[in-house]
Amino acid sequence: MPQFDKITFFSQIFWLNITFWGFYFIILSTFLPKVAVVLKTRKKKLVLSLSESTGLNQEHLLVDSNRNKCLSSVSEKSRLCVEEYLSLGTLWKNLFLELFKNNLKDLKSSYYIFSYLILIKKIEFLDNDSL
Repeated sequence: MPQFDKITFFSQIFWLNITFWGFYFIILSTFLPKVAVVLKTRKKKLVLSLSESTGLNQEHLLVDSNRNKCLSSVSEKSRLCVEEYLSLGTLWKNLFLELFKNNLKDLKSSYYIFSYLILIKKIEFLDNDSL
């Protein structure tokens, strides 16, 4: 078999070693320093971005807590408005049921009284809201 020929076997191993070590030293002296610089730069960027992201994470938590506070305050105010207008609606319903029971006496004056009551309630609510 020609691949096990004793005459050419030594020269094949010799040139294999020369080629391998030649490529090894070229890679070691040329490409490896460039790869090392790239890896160091990536590591520095990663550390820098992680330190910036912790600051952004803290800012995100602060914004999130402020948003939750605002949402809870707005939901409380809207709940109070709904309760107020439900009570006013009940008052309106009772007032007009009473008027219908009394054969619609003074419907026009009762409407003005009810409008005045709503205005007073709204002014009280706005005064309480500004505190």
